Parts: sequence; C-alpha cells; structure tokens
Amino acid sequence: MRHWQTTGSFASVAVCGLLWALPGQPTAEYPLDPGTLYAARVDAQVTRLDVPFTDPGEQYLIVVSNLSSDPAPVAVHLGAQPIDAVELVPLLKVPPLRSRAKRAKVKPRATRATKVARRMRCFYLPISESASENPRAYRRIDGLLKGEGRHVRVYVDRDDRVTSRAVDWITAEFDHSVWPNTVRRLGTPRDVDGDGKFAILLTERLARLDNGRVSLGGLVRNNDFRPETPWPFSNAADVLYLNAGVRPGAHLETLMAHELAHAATISGRLDAAWWPRSARDEENWLNEAIAHVAENLQSDNWSNLDYRVDRFLSSPTNAPLVVASYQQYGLWRDPGVRGSCYLFLRWCVDHYGSAILPKLVHSTARGTANLERATGQPFAELYRRYAADLFLQTAGVGHEDRTAGDDEIPRLDLAQPLGRWGLAGPRFALWDAGSSNREELTANLHGTTTQYFVMASSAEGPRRITIHAEPGARLQVSLARLPPRMARLALNVRPTPTGGLRLRLRELSGTEVQLTHVVWQTTTPGPRPRHRLIRHRQLSQLFNQTHVPAGGVLTSRPLRRDELPRGSLSFRVAGVDAAGFRVAAWADFDGKRSPATLAMAR
Repeated sequence: MRHWQTTGSFASVAVCGLLWALPGQPTAEYPLDPGTLYAARVDAQVTRLDVPFTDPGEQYLIVVSNLSSDPAPVAVHLGAQPIDAVELVPLLKVPPLRSRAKRAKVKPRATRATKVARRMRCFYLPISESASENPRAYRRIDGLLKGEGRHVRVYVDRDDRVTSRAVDWITAEFDHSVWPNTVRRLGTPRDVDGDGKFAILLTERLARLDNGRVSLGGLVRNNDFRPETPWPFSNAADVLYLNAGVRPGAHLETLMAHELAHAATISGRLDAAWWPRSARDEENWLNEAIAHVAENLQSDNWSNLDYRVDRFLSSPTNAPLVVASYQQYGLWRDPGVRGSCYLFLRWCVDHYGSAILPKLVHSTARGTANLERATGQPFAELYRRYAADLFLQTAGVGHEDRTAGDDEIPRLDLAQPLGRWGLAGPRFALWDAGSSNREELTANLHGTTTQYFVMASSAEGPRRITIHAEPGARLQVSLARLPPRMARLALNVRPTPTGGLRLRLRELSGTEVQLTHVVWQTTTPGPRPRHRLIRHRQLSQLFNQTHVPAGGVLTSRPLRRDELPRGSLSFRVAGVDAAGFRVAAWADFDGKRSPATLAMAR
C-alpha cells in the first residue's frame, strides 16, 4: 500500500545506447533470426531502417520507448514508404545478460533487551497530503496493547473494535512468517524506540484519510525511523499501521509483508549512510517495487498485485516507470504505475535472483543508479530487454532466460489469468506497413513507457520505416522478427440494433487459434475497474465454437445491455495458435460513439 515520503529528488536516467558506443560493430543482415532482439540506432531522436518484406508471412515486433526522466507524455511518429532495395539496416543483436548476482548474506540485527510494555501508547498519524509540513494535519491515536509475540506488539486504536481472534492471528502470522522471512531476505528493521519489538497499530483512521477521500490498507512512514525528527512528524518508533477493517487471511499477510519491506528498506538505507542524517530515502518507484516483489517472496497471493498488473498491461504507455516522487506528479494511487514498477523489478529478480534485493536495500545510491550498481548493467539496456521480454516471453517467442531465477518465487505468466484478472500480455497496435494510407502513426509516450507495434505488410517489397520523437523524448527502438505465420488476430466490437454489442474476431496470418479466455472491463478512472473474465465452458456460450479458423472469422452472440457495465469498455481476447504461440486481440468501445473498426489487436 502507500509508503509516505517527505523528501525525494528525481534521478537522471542514463539512456545512452551502449551497444553503439563501440566502433566497428557489425550491423545485422536479413533475414533476422526469429525471436532475437535487435537494437536500432537512434540519431537525434530519429530511427530509419529498411525492412525487406519478401515473405507474405513476414512480421516484426517494434518496441518504441521513451526513456526521458520526465513523466510527461511526448509524441512519437512512425511512417513507412516503399523503396527499391534495402539499404539502411542499423541494427545490432542485443547480447545476453551477464548475470553476476550472488546470494547475499543478510546479517540479522541484534535486538536490545525487551522493556516492559506500556498498556497504552500514543501515536501521531498523518491524515492529509499536507501532513509533512502542517502539524495540524496529524491526529493523536491512543493505542491499547492487545497482543504481544516474540517480535511484535499489536496495538488497537482505543476508538476501534478489533476481535481478539484477529489480534492473535496478526501476532502469530507476523512472528512466525512475515518477520523471519523479511529479515532473511532484506534485513532487520531498526529498533528505533529500543523496546526490542516491532509495533503494529490497528486503526480505522486509515480508511478515511483526506476527509474520507483516501482509504489505505497499510502504511509505513519514513520519519518514524528518524528519531531526530520532532513530534508529531515522527513517532520515533519502528511501527507499521494497518487498517483495522482488513480481515485476517492471505491478503493481510501479503499486506504486512509489503509494509515490513518498506521498514526494512528505510532501515537499510540508514545503516548504509555514513551519517544517519545524510541518508536519503529511496525513490518512490523503486521503493514500491521492492515492497511488491517482497509480497511474492512471502506467498503466492496476488490480491495486492493482480489488478495493478492488469492496469499496466492494458495501457503501458500511460504508466511511467521511473518516478522519484509519486506525490509530485499525482501518481501515488495510480495502479498502472505500481504495476509497472513491480513488473520491471520482478523481471530483474527473475534474471539476477532475489540476491539483488538486499543490495538495493542496503545502499546509498538511489533509483536507476542503485539498480545499475546491483545488476552491473546500464539502466537503458535493462529496460530494453525488459520491455521486449514483456511481449516475446509472454507470446512464447524465444526461450525465457532466468539465469539466476529464484525457485522460491512464484512463476508469473502474463498470458494467463492472474488472481481474478485475465491477462493477455502488454497491449499493442497492429501496423500494416504496406497500406496505401501514408499517414503517420502517432504514439504519446510518457517518460519510461513503451508502445508495442506488430508490423506486417499487405504489399510485397521493401519498406523504409521512420520513427522520430518530438523534443523532450529520449527515444529507444528495438526490433524482433516474429516466427513465420504466427497468428495475428483483429478484434472489432460493434453495437447491435437492440443496444448490445457483438465481438468479431478475424485471423490474418493463415494460422488457426484456440481461444483461452475473453475479458471485458470498464476503462473509467479508479483503482479497480468492473470486469468480467470468461473462459473454459463459458467460451462456447459466447461463441459458437472456441477456435478461430485460419484466415477466418469468428463472431460472438449479441451481448445484451444488462450483461455489460455502463460506460467505456475495453475488450481483449487471448488464445494459442497452432504452433503454440500465445496471441491476443484488443478493442475499445466508447459507450456513446461507434467503436473503432480496429483498435489495439494482435
């Protein structure tokens, strides 16, 4: 949940294409190896490259990223024109990652002798956005001691009622699972108040912050771990705040792991600093990423992540990764942004092992510099591989290389349902480079976001592809050839005369597709959109068959108005083609106007 932070600066993002820094690097030659990633040269925010299109089944993935440190969106334009022969091939094969991660030894911190517990303890809680500067924005909470274990004391707001069963469950789960797992993986949080035990305060105040506009499940505050900060801005205590309304179970276990990871990160940075007052808080995006990955290390429960991953994959261009201060840009409650930071660090852990986590925690570096120190790789090249892998590995194109992957962390398949959400990989656009329509495509990319294009050509012959970004962007372009005849689906959503909707799927590559699931959901702003996941037997009730014929069309029955939520809707269909590649199609319906005949689709 939220990690409140009072300071922070935006670190610059190193975006140099180091693959091009060495002289004499050979360029690629066609035909490219399917599934192999190539870096395209960018000069003055422009990429020009020629593609042969000699095979009717030839298709490519183009990964266009903006690595600017500014989260604001910048327009990127793409165009294609016929040429006589291939001349420009400014492509270099992206080499495999050099994993150097080793199992880090996290030394447990010695705790002091336990003091006699006070039956009542006073805490100050920030209840508004201005709390970091305004003492009146804090409220005093009197916590009554209701539970005590080996590592924890559980306090309950005297104005709230929490059952003894819930308190006992929290005490036991924290003592026997959450605390030892966090200490082993990330390190021991500081015993700020010297009482020998961590404190948990249960209060329903978290459900009505900012005059009821904000509800949080949990909270850890940086200033509480800085005893030199005066009250009410710091409680000078190692304390975790939990919403008293959260029920015991897998979600609460995950929530405690997330918040305790924040406490370990704050403590680790204080330990690493040569002087405590010189310690700087980690940037928001990496701080939250560490805490979300810690959830995976605790359990296989996805209740705090599934909807965030779904939101990011549904709109990857609107979820910037590197954001030093979420509050500064109004993004701290944006689920897509949180899904973005989680998936990026999760990818790093999959390739370098969970050993990089304590390196990130016990560090004086921040943001991208911290990540580069832990992995030994430039951020720009980490991001290039990660962005491409979101598509290629999800589709099953190429072999996933988890060179130092952690067997204890649950596997993540972005083409299958996750929790209650039906995923289909990152959303992308279908691009016909041979179309007679010469208009440019335009993508608006926030800083550290990516737009995916699956490019084919309806006309035979080479094409010159031009990609140029407007001022303010830091353009990065990658290319991968997709396997011949890999299925491509186009999805249309059309209104019916009775006010319902009908789905129409068309296969474009001549390869049959077996459907696996269909999802529709609202696109209105909010943390959790209304959605519906359809799979297995329900698919045959939606369509008259569950496979799309090669080069054929599959149409759904009319969806009645009462089956669909009101407002703008997003639809996606996922399946597996005859060669075993995972494919998907996307389309939107405005709710008021006729839908586009072809939206994001594969």
